[in-house]
Amino acid sequence: MVKTLAARGYSGDVIAATLGVNKNHLRAEHALDLQAGREIKWAEKAAAAELSRKERERIEIITAAWYSDWYDAELGENLLFPDCRTLEEALEQSKKHWR
Repeated sequence: MVKTLAARGYSGDVIAATLGVNKNHLRAEHALDLQAGREIKWAEKAAAAELSRKERERIEIITAAWYSDWYDAELGENLLFPDCRTLEEALEQSKKHWR
């Protein structure tokens, strides 16, 4: 329970109040659970930041490629993205293949 509350981002004071114990008792008895919960929260934040960075990188690269010399105005498509008529279609297609 303590680990779960800490992973949700609650402070030790809030967890102690929720459980109805003294915060010093909580820290003394559940220090490892509190630390594990904080580490879970940090890992989630790091994963979210990484995903956001990768997503931004994908969008920037696909957008730059779309407006590059590979765009054929006569065909109305970018030769790098077959069957895509719009940038949005190219971005959607890139989700399937991007690593």
